[in-house]
Amino acid sequence: MTRKYSHFIIILTIFICAIALRGIHINADTPSGLSWSAGLYVDEGYKTLSPRNLILFGKTHWHAADTYPGWMNYSPITQWSVYAAFKNFGISISSARLVPIIYFSLFILLYIFFMFRRHSSKIFYLGLVLLASDATLFTFSRVALFEMPISFFIYAMILPLSLYKEKTSISIYPLIGLFIGGIALTYLIKLSLLIYIFPVLAAASISFIVKNNKMSKNQLILFSSAFLIAILAILGFSYDDWSTRLNISPQLYVYSVIENPLLLTSPAIIIAGTLCAAHAIAYQSNLYLNNLYRLSLICMVLSAPFILSLFSYGPLRYYLPFVPAYILLIIEWFSTSTTETSRRITNRVFYVIGMLMFSLAVMYALTALKLSEYIQIRFIIVIGLSAALIVFLFRHQALPKNTVQKIMMAIISLSILQNIYFIGSFISNPRYDAETMRKRLSEIVKSDEVIAGGWAPFLTLGTPIKSIYASSAFNPPEALKLIQPNYFILSNTPVSLKTFERLNNDEQIIFGSAITLGKYNDTLVTIYPLSYNTENLPKNH
Repeated sequence: MTRKYSHFIIILTIFICAIALRGIHINADTPSGLSWSAGLYVDEGYKTLSPRNLILFGKTHWHAADTYPGWMNYSPITQWSVYAAFKNFGISISSARLVPIIYFSLFILLYIFFMFRRHSSKIFYLGLVLLASDATLFTFSRVALFEMPISFFIYAMILPLSLYKEKTSISIYPLIGLFIGGIALTYLIKLSLLIYIFPVLAAASISFIVKNNKMSKNQLILFSSAFLIAILAILGFSYDDWSTRLNISPQLYVYSVIENPLLLTSPAIIIAGTLCAAHAIAYQSNLYLNNLYRLSLICMVLSAPFILSLFSYGPLRYYLPFVPAYILLIIEWFSTSTTETSRRITNRVFYVIGMLMFSLAVMYALTALKLSEYIQIRFIIVIGLSAALIVFLFRHQALPKNTVQKIMMAIISLSILQNIYFIGSFISNPRYDAETMRKRLSEIVKSDEVIAGGWAPFLTLGTPIKSIYASSAFNPPEALKLIQPNYFILSNTPVSLKTFERLNNDEQIIFGSAITLGKYNDTLVTIYPLSYNTENLPKNH
């Protein structure tokens, strides 16, 4: 067997295993406890509602009074992807979840294409295993939300930058193309993609200035001004979309930075990636400042908690597109700092890994005792103290380079163990509460009846029941009185309770006795039959 064929077999095996793991229990409930936001568990419904309606009823809105705009015009790439999945495999949660799995597969193929020749085989496989097994990537590559497609397109922009050489000067034209392409993608996928493009554009600008140090003062001012004007123009045009979620409180901002949700789902990766960034800037700055690809990863890693903390709403899924940057930076760091002699893992490293395995067991024991917040804050302290200690010892030549690499390898081993535990726990004990609710809902609600509520699109997905997405922002009582849904679905979440209260206060909407569907994601779900006081009721469209 030739060496090339051996690599092909290994890569194919890892790739197939990674995709197969995501396909197992594809219609099972998303693992609970990952995010405080209910969006991770139910937003699959309303974000696939337009393609579903288009197939079932021939249009995205089956009722003219429906005020929920859907995503067909705001995220055509994701919506038509879901439409294709529904058209070919049937309208179900399983079909919808094929879309993020496909985008994850494409991302892994991009990694293989660009990184196989860039790194040694050991470092390449390390990166491949980390990407394939990361708990956060695993979760979001099998839920029908927008973050996995966003991640694919972000790294479809970043990975080709690895083709740039350190000493090659950068032309302004590829940067303009990168900028225009990135902006175009925001209107084809989701406007929030701008958040992830900014670090890449910042890296490109820094690299351009560093490599073109012969620029005149006027040229530098012109370039900087054009870049600033373009950014301000984009922010101005999209002001209404992001300004309402802006976090302008210094106290809340600091709290949001500390309470980075990634520290609960991928703690070892975040610690290792941050330490790699700190070490690279302190001792290998030339290798990173003069390389557009590495600089982009540095900017992504360092900016992640600070950019997203600008907004008052920052659930775990918003952090997902930053996760691959941490992993890619880790393998880049190994590639630039590893020597032949330090590649050998000694008995001391195995001892360290053993201690970390024990720490992992303790961490999960504490998490089971509901001390996750305590652990989360301690992780941020660990990052700071570890970075300070490593920099101090390295500067005073008390810590050899290969020792730093062993520490990193131990942390990464912890990450792989943690991910195996997470994925194994899910596969061995899946829950199907949502599927049970769908069956019960089909027994209660007739196929020609309508159910409204924030969770309605999710729990009717895969059934013939018509659903209306009703929340605090869409389909107020005035709209529902025109549509006249037969049922309202209530979950014990703040948004759902607020919507319920507003409808219940309307004298023309009459709620019947509650019917319990069960619990999903540890949240009680009930439905209420609705009737309407026909006196002075608006005409139904």
